[in-house]
Amino acid sequence: MKKIFLILSFLLLLLPVEGQILRASGSYNKVQAVVGGAVYTDDFEAYPDGHLAEQGNWILWMADVDVYDWGGEINTRAFGNSFNNISGDIYNDDFEDDQYAEIVIAQVGATGKIGVGVRMSGSEGTADGYIFYADQAECQLIRIDNGVADTLATGGAYIATDVLRLEVSGSVLSCYKNGVLDTSIDTDGHVTDATYSTGKAGIATRHDSTGSAASEWEGGDL
Repeated sequence: MKKIFLILSFLLLLLPVEGQILRASGSYNKVQAVVGGAVYTDDFEAYPDGHLAEQGNWILWMADVDVYDWGGEINTRAFGNSFNNISGDIYNDDFEDDQYAEIVIAQVGATGKIGVGVRMSGSEGTADGYIFYADQAECQLIRIDNGVADTLATGGAYIATDVLRLEVSGSVLSCYKNGVLDTSIDTDGHVTDATYSTGKAGIATRHDSTGSAASEWEGGDL
């Protein structure tokens, strides 16, 4: 009986405990799988006043987005300039095809939208991709084809401190306001468009956006 007890005790020692996996060389703790891929962030604080493109990882997409130090609690902000209809810059790093971009809106004007882009490629006259931006009057989801804008959907207004986010997965574009699908966009926040399947995330503005600005940007893989 004593011999059987010793054998059973030894076998119990070999069983894996919760949080561990047995291997030939011993045991190691489980590591939770990372959900999603790369994440990139920028608060624009490192840049002097002027064009955002060619600072940090930013490159020109459709005309210049500018940065300027307002001072106060929220310092450097990104906004459009007064000479172009649509402005935009790409964050030049590696992105999966399914990706997202979001901003924290620092201030918003009556006109002049501020927002984000996904699957952006090309530059100026050859620019392609999707942008989602907003002002005090409305938000818009736009597709850019060789620098020409085509409105896919229009929704409600945004205010300062709102978080605006655009995701693309497969052919589905999803618009978010403060972490919730913006149902003012096509009643459920989703729009389907299969024109572009790859590219990078970035930031976008429309018209003179000195009245609308972003204090933080984030983009990455879904």
